[in-house]
Amino acid sequence: MFNNLHPAIRYDLSPAVQVIFDIHKALRIHQLLLKERAEFCVKEADANGREMFLSDEEVAERDKRFREASKDGGANPHKFVDKNTQNILFNHDCEKIAFERWDELWESEELST
Repeated sequence: MFNNLHPAIRYDLSPAVQVIFDIHKALRIHQLLLKERAEFCVKEADANGREMFLSDEEVAERDKRFREASKDGGANPHKFVDKNTQNILFNHDCEKIAFERWDELWESEELST
């Protein structure tokens, strides 16, 4: 990369190149931290879409699950109203998780390339 530069300039640019690699590594950590949660959101949105657009025969069964969920607080067929889904979506502290896992991920072999 620096082969055509004056030898002294190569050393002067080393910190700048390191910053570029560090930014890339930080972005990869950001991706890893988001991946699991993003996959959950996509899976739940897909399931919710399938659950809300049923054939006429399946609507009665879904409506029964709605009634049961409203009575006993169980899993709601509408994922956005479901307590477990709301907990995962809205009680997620991404900053806390990033602080807890940053050093572990920074040193991981997976990100060393």
